[in-house]
Amino acid sequence: MGPADRGGRPCAHGDPILNLGAAYVGDMVDALGSMAMGGRVDLAVLSAAEVDRYGNLNTLLIGDPAEPDIRFPGTGGNTDATCTVRRTLLVMSLEPRRFVEKVSFLTSPGYVDGPGARQAAGLDPQGPNLVVCTLGVFDFDTPDRGVSGSCEMRLAKLYPGVDASTTEAIVPWPLLVAPTLETCARPSANELALLRKLDPGSNTSGKDATEGCAGGGASRNTRTEAVPECRDSWRPASRRRIRKPASGGRLESDLLEATGGFEPPIGVLQTPALTTWPRRPSTSSGQALSSKLRELSFGAEEGI
Repeated sequence: MGPADRGGRPCAHGDPILNLGAAYVGDMVDALGSMAMGGRVDLAVLSAAEVDRYGNLNTLLIGDPAEPDIRFPGTGGNTDATCTVRRTLLVMSLEPRRFVEKVSFLTSPGYVDGPGARQAAGLDPQGPNLVVCTLGVFDFDTPDRGVSGSCEMRLAKLYPGVDASTTEAIVPWPLLVAPTLETCARPSANELALLRKLDPGSNTSGKDATEGCAGGGASRNTRTEAVPECRDSWRPASRRRIRKPASGGRLESDLLEATGGFEPPIGVLQTPALTTWPRRPSTSSGQALSSKLRELSFGAEEGI
């Protein structure tokens, strides 16, 4: 299914529709090799499953690395970016399971564990870095890109109608607050027009973002209303749509039964009301799933 089949809506950041009008389109080697590692990238916009007080990111797993509760698709270049790019802009949903005291697995270093830690690890200073979340904007308490200061995340701006106590109640560590806490300005008509050009289907920005922001009302995060193709692309192989055998069958219900109804979180930008990540299926459920998938696969091959 291509962009035209979705009414011109990009399904992901790598969707070919985003290449239209670009001055240059490269591949992963260009982006991470010659550009990022070559010191030619000023800013990386990243997201993750978890972020901690020093801006370290986790995009790999939740739980014990030897037996993880949740396994994510991987770093996707986040590690290369945080190690080599001059500054980062993190886009995160502000919820307890994402903002953590210490990441479960450090895939992408921020300020590691405090001032001077990046240099001690052989990395260049980085910043000024920012975290844009669903309630406001954080900066980091360091005047010189990680050499001094506490290097901890600090609340710098809030969205209209949000107070600092709401944000502090979600973050699990004693949150620093900037001496002058600012209120974010609402997006201008020109900024909204640019968003609509990149996201004509309102998959990320929300269907009522235009009237909410430009008109002065509260905007709503409708990221969870993503198109079905986007939702499926985040699911593990056991939950993706699989072609039914020619003889038919209860494929979807069979898979749900085999996994005990387990379905991992769909994407890193969603905001369901969860405080922790759902655990993976039990060993017995996993064995049942493997058996069921083998059975279904053989049946599908026979029907091809």
